[in-house]
Amino acid sequence: MTTFQTSVATAAASYSCSYQKDNPDSGVTSAYCICSQGQSTITAALPRNSAGDAIPSGTNSCPYTGWPGTAAIAPTTTLGPASTNIAACQVCAPVVVNEDSCTSIPNCTPQGAVATVSIGSSPVNVGTLTGTALYTSVSSALKSICPSVTQTTALTQCSGSATVPNIAYASGDDLATDGELLVTVDISGYNTTQLRDALINSLATSAQQAATGSNCYVPEGSAGIGSPAPNPKDTFCNSAWFYEANYFNPWWRQAADPGPTDFIHATIEFHTVPQSILQFVCDFIDIAIDALAIVEPEFIVADAELEEGINLICQTNEGKESSANTASGSNPDGTA
Repeated sequence: MTTFQTSVATAAASYSCSYQKDNPDSGVTSAYCICSQGQSTITAALPRNSAGDAIPSGTNSCPYTGWPGTAAIAPTTTLGPASTNIAACQVCAPVVVNEDSCTSIPNCTPQGAVATVSIGSSPVNVGTLTGTALYTSVSSALKSICPSVTQTTALTQCSGSATVPNIAYASGDDLATDGELLVTVDISGYNTTQLRDALINSLATSAQQAATGSNCYVPEGSAGIGSPAPNPKDTFCNSAWFYEANYFNPWWRQAADPGPTDFIHATIEFHTVPQSILQFVCDFIDIAIDALAIVEPEFIVADAELEEGINLICQTNEGKESSANTASGSNPDGTA
């Protein structure tokens, strides 16, 4: 990045502003200034002339006649000079108390990858197919209908449905074993096998974690009733109906139609419906986000890390949403 320094001394204090050249390839569409005064640092747009026009970038200067603004980084103690993070559109100074204090670069479009997972809506019975077995069943089903990438001219897509057979479930007072899960991909597209696997693993992890806690029950007549830790064979669970995993590459915001660049949207159906009242709640979201944190590194493509971990959104069949992020934890009330 090209910089040019301008220093100004006043009766109150001295400060310096450095000219930063625009860099459209990195999302910075106009030149700007970084100004420092003591331990305060800010970004600022180019100063304007008497006609209200920004001073042309060709002058390569930031001729401010006073400190440009009040939104300054003002740490108690700095650990080093301010640094520019073009990908995040920020200039940050490391400080003791709150790690980094940052200010935004004007007219800059962030270039960071994003991953999101959305699940929920309606409960789907999965019987005793829980834990690792549920994860393996869902991931294997998805991989069987979502081929590896063998070409680069267009997005590779999933096709068809896959069935997971012989699922044990409670049918009235009896134990039936003829349950089937139908795994279907409604819409999909991905550029690499790595991202296909990351998307599938996110969906399978979410399905596994959804079938826990309040989404599980012990039917009446089972030997597990009243036990603090009933036998898994006596425990029956519900998971969610829809699962959507999306990956946005670092340049998605600059696309003509911004949206995910790689995605798999799937549904799960139980073919033999048991005679019981199903429910689906989102109280598993904390353990789900811990599990998705293990999947998060799979979304790092060509050293492009995710901006803020994997975002998880869960919706109950009553329409209540909860959200969580692998970087910051959960918001049970659904707030960001």
